[in-house]
Amino acid sequence: MGKAEKYLKKNWLKVAIVLLLVYGATRKNLSLKINMNTPVKSEEKQPIQPVAVPKEGYTDNQRIQPIENNTFSLDPFPTKQSASELAERLTKVEEVFKKEFVHRFVKVAVNEQHKFGIPASIILANALLMSQAGQSTAALGANNFFNLHCTSDWQGPTFTAGKTCLRNYETAWMSFRDHSYYITTGAFSPLRTKSTDDVKGWVDTLQTLGFYPTKADAKAVLLLIEQYELSSWDTR
Repeated sequence: MGKAEKYLKKNWLKVAIVLLLVYGATRKNLSLKINMNTPVKSEEKQPIQPVAVPKEGYTDNQRIQPIENNTFSLDPFPTKQSASELAERLTKVEEVFKKEFVHRFVKVAVNEQHKFGIPASIILANALLMSQAGQSTAALGANNFFNLHCTSDWQGPTFTAGKTCLRNYETAWMSFRDHSYYITTGAFSPLRTKSTDDVKGWVDTLQTLGFYPTKADAKAVLLLIEQYELSSWDTR
């Protein structure tokens, strides 16, 4: 028996362990080399989805009190201010607010025009005046853009401006819809027969029926419509 055989016979366990270690190390190095040579796949990028920006909309499905059971204040001007006085105050509001206000509510006004036959220019001019381009306390605090007052049969939320109780609306749209009911019913129902093309006729009749206290107030409204070219929306 040769020396090698005797050594293996005597130390076979140690030799086996060494061989296993050598085999394991060789396998690990081979695997690492293969992985390093394999091109790494870049992660597939998911397309970025645009963030949906909520738009202020309007709907005919919202509920407000039926006009038959709703009595409106016949004085839409706060603290007895006339339209001409409000127009004077409006000149102090930054121009950017007035233009943004018209842009914000023009679709609402056109929608109300289609439903009630009110010229969009009248709606926008009234809202501009009475809410001071959305900067008035009532507009900011109660979504009340026309200073519509509380009445004995008003069952909705209320908002106090000074000593005056005003209607508090959940949305701006509800204020516009209440205004539409206001100037097409009751004492103002004759306006239903007027064309949306007759803006001056609308303003004159609103003045005659007491919505605008004086002829100076009616003139102030017409000047506002002209200044911001609001009549361009009456044919939409």
